[in-house]
Amino acid sequence: MNANIRGPFLPYWASFACWFDLFLNKLVGMTLNCKPRPHVQSMILATDYVGMALLLDPLLTTTPQDDAYGGKEDPAGLSGCYDDWRKAVHAEIDTTALITGAATRWTQ
Repeated sequence: MNANIRGPFLPYWASFACWFDLFLNKLVGMTLNCKPRPHVQSMILATDYVGMALLLDPLLTTTPQDDAYGGKEDPAGLSGCYDDWRKAVHAEIDTTALITGAATRWTQ
């Protein structure tokens, strides 16, 4: 969860143990942005152990393609630090691509 959001605000009758139980399933988040390509936005996102291992591995976090925010040489996932807004957005976009790409490779 980054600093752009507040909450979560849940109804008193909610039946689950913790709010984050709603978010723990492969890669999920509050919003999906469609530009420049579909990606889960990073205000809050969650993944399982396998997804986190992918995002933390510096050898696996190469970006799948160039976009207006960065290039293939820029890191993605959680393996690097982003020194400006554009590179952080590029990493956010490619976080989804890293996990969905790995899921596609594993199911083939």
